Amino acid sequence: MAKGLLPMIPLVAARPAMALDLTSVTGAIVSLKPLLDTAVTTAREVVIQPVGSFLTSPAMGDLTIYLSKTVISWGVPTAALGVLLVAASKTRSEGMDDVNAETSGSAFSFLSKKKSKEPKQFLKIERINDKLESFNFSLTKATESSQQALTENKRMKFQRKYGDQLLSQLSDSKIQKLVKADEKYQKAAKKTRKSLAKISTELRVIASEKGAVLRDKSEMGMMAKMMKLRGFTKKTEKLIAAQSEALKSYTSAEQAFIQAVSSELSEEKVKEFTKMLKKTEFGLMEGAEGLALAEKPEPKKHAFVLSFPGDVTASQVENLREEVTAVIRSANKTRGDEVVLVLNTGGGTVTGYGLAAAQLTRIKDAGLKLTICVEQVAASGGYMMACCADRLVASPFAVLGSIGVITQQPNVYERLNREGIEFLTVTAGKYKRTLTPFKKPTSEDFKKTEEDLTAIWDLFKGFVKDQRPKLDVNLVATGETWFGKDALERNLVDELKTTDDVLLEMLDEGSELYSVKYRDPKNSPLAQLLPSAGSSDLRSLFARWLLGDQAVDTLDEMRVGGRRGGGQMLYDPIAKQTLALSENEKNDIVRPPLS
Repeated sequence: MAKGLLPMIPLVAARPAMALDLTSVTGAIVSLKPLLDTAVTTAREVVIQPVGSFLTSPAMGDLTIYLSKTVISWGVPTAALGVLLVAASKTRSEGMDDVNAETSGSAFSFLSKKKSKEPKQFLKIERINDKLESFNFSLTKATESSQQALTENKRMKFQRKYGDQLLSQLSDSKIQKLVKADEKYQKAAKKTRKSLAKISTELRVIASEKGAVLRDKSEMGMMAKMMKLRGFTKKTEKLIAAQSEALKSYTSAEQAFIQAVSSELSEEKVKEFTKMLKKTEFGLMEGAEGLALAEKPEPKKHAFVLSFPGDVTASQVENLREEVTAVIRSANKTRGDEVVLVLNTGGGTVTGYGLAAAQLTRIKDAGLKLTICVEQVAASGGYMMACCADRLVASPFAVLGSIGVITQQPNVYERLNREGIEFLTVTAGKYKRTLTPFKKPTSEDFKKTEEDLTAIWDLFKGFVKDQRPKLDVNLVATGETWFGKDALERNLVDELKTTDDVLLEMLDEGSELYSVKYRDPKNSPLAQLLPSAGSSDLRSLFARWLLGDQAVDTLDEMRVGGRRGGGQMLYDPIAKQTLALSENEKNDIVRPPLS
C-alpha cells in the first residue's frame, strides 16, 4: 500500500498554489484515477479483507460470546445489588430524624430523593369502609352495568356529604342532577377560595409596606410619602373590589345549588332543608366539601381494628403495644369510639401473654369499648387476652378455654448415667433448680414445681374472674377447651358470630372502620440487607457475594479470636453450650464473670 501512495506526494506538492481553470482540474483528476484505484485495491487486500475475515471467523464468535457472558455474569448482579443497596439504604434512613439523617446517613443516602416534610409514619391505616363499599361497586358493575355502579357510588358519596335523611328518598335521576349541580358549585367554591387567598396575601403585603412608609423618618419629602400612600390606597380599593366580586360570584353559585336541591325535594323536606339553611355556617372554609350545615348528624364513631395472630412467645405484643398506644392517644371516647381485636392464638408463655393482656386492659382504662373476635382459637394465654373484652365474640367452631398451666421437659438423666456422664449444676438457693433435664428428679422437686404451677394457676383464675365477673371460673378452670356453642353455654363467650358479621354490623350502624397496623421500617426485608448506617459490615456484604458465606464466616471467626485480650473475652464460649439446654437452663445457667 505504501508504494502505491508515494507517487501521489510529489505530484500534489509540485502544484503551485494558484488558481486553476476547470479543464486543468479535470485533467488532474483523470490522471489521479489510476493511482486512487491502486490505493483502494491495496487497502482492501491489506486491511479490509483480513479484518473482515477475523470478524467472521469462529474464534471471533467464541470471543464475543465469552465477553457477553462475562458482562452479564458480573454486570447484572452488580446492578441488581446496587439497586437493593440504594433501596435498603433509603429504608434505613427513613426511620431517622432529620438531625441523625444529616450526620449518620447511609453511604448511599445521596441517591435518595428529598424527604417529605411529613413526619415518618409507622402505622399502616386502611379505611375498611372503602374496601367493603368497593365490593358493592364491583358486584353492581358485574351484574348490572358500569353506569348503575357509578350512580350508586355517587349517591352514597352525596348522601354522606349532605345527609342521609334529607336525600334518602330521591331517585337516581334526581341524585344525578344534584351531583352535577354540586360539581358546578364545588368548582365555583374552589375558584373563589383561590382568588380570596391571593387577594388576602396582596392586602397583607400592602399593609406591611404602608406601615413601613408611615414609620419612615428619613429625608423623604412629604409629597413623595403622600404619593406612595395614595398608591397603596388605590391598590387596596382595587383588591377589595375584586374580593367583593369573587364573593358575589360564589354567592351566585351557592344560590344556584340551593335552588337545584330545593327543586327536587318534597314540600316537607323543603321545610327541613330551609330550617337547616337558617343555621348554615360560612361554606368557604378550607377543606369544606359543600354547604357547611350547622345541624349535622352526630359525628360517626370510629372503630379501630387490630389483629393478634399469636405464637408461643407472644412476640406480636411488640406491635400490639404500639398500635394500642396510637389508638388510645387519638380515639375520642365521647364520640363512642371503640376497638376491635381479631384474635387467634393457642397461648404460650405466661409472661408474654400476661403482657399482651395488660395491653388490652389499657384500652379499657382509656374509656374505649373493646370487642374481641375469636376466629379459630383463644386457649390458655389466648383466653387470658380474650377475657379482657367488653364484648367477646367467637365463630361457631372456635376453640376457647384451657384455663390451666403446664410445664414439660424431657429427662435424660438415666441415659447420661448409663453413658458415664455426670451433669454438674451449682446453685445458691434451695429451690434455684428443681426439675431439669439432666438431674434425677426427686419427690421434693415435683412438689415444688406443682406449687409453682398452682400459684400461677391461681393468678390466671383471678385475672379471668376480674375481667368476666359473671363467669363461674371454678367450673371452667379445668384446662379443658370447648367449641363455640359449648363455650357460650358456659359463659366463656358472649356471642357466636364471625368477625365479618361484626364489622358489617358496625358499617350498617354508620361507623367508620379503620384497620391499624404497626410497621417497623427496621424489619423490612430490604433493610435487613444492610447493617445500621455507617457500619463497616457493608464490606462483609460484598465479601459474601464475591467469596461466599463459608469463606467470610471463617474470616469472622479469625477476627473474633484475634480480638481477645486484656483479660476480657469478647466471645463467650458458654453461649454454644446453652443452645442444647431448655429455656429454664438458658436463663439460669451460671456464667463465669467477665473482668
